[in-house]
Amino acid sequence: MTRKWIYVTVGTVTLLIVGCNGGSQIIDTSGGAPREVGSYPGLIAVSKPYVPDVPVPLDFKQVEKKSIDFGAGSARYVHHVYKGKADKWDVRRFYEKQMPINRWSLVTYMNAGGEISLDYEKGNERCRVVVTDGDWLYRCRVIVRLWTSGPIVAKSPRKKTS
Repeated sequence: MTRKWIYVTVGTVTLLIVGCNGGSQIIDTSGGAPREVGSYPGLIAVSKPYVPDVPVPLDFKQVEKKSIDFGAGSARYVHHVYKGKADKWDVRRFYEKQMPINRWSLVTYMNAGGEISLDYEKGNERCRVVVTDGDWLYRCRVIVRLWTSGPIVAKSPRKKTS
């Protein structure tokens, strides 16, 4: 019976340490004082995002009633809202890492009033990613706005092949 309580106590303490850590860093307490020994690898992008060159963190859901996207010629406009359970600072790091992989360049960033804004550009397109606190069910909300800032060129009709 005593051995059982030791296992339960050790398991509970381990879960508390991992749970309080928030998953963002690995802690080593063997030297007395806690110190970070490695960073959490971060969020993972979905394999097929709604917009092919704009990543979305895994397990984030699109809020369809608040989202819109359309194209006109060579231009496109996207206003998508996503919600998820990740920490907003982890989401910020996700976009800072993933957007350059998709050839977006960070132009400006701002953190004001608890709202994180990241502005990117690629060619004649602009993309603003806004990360805010969510609600009681989802910790984080992401708004992605993408628009074409240059001239709009009509797409040439496809030629039929026989």
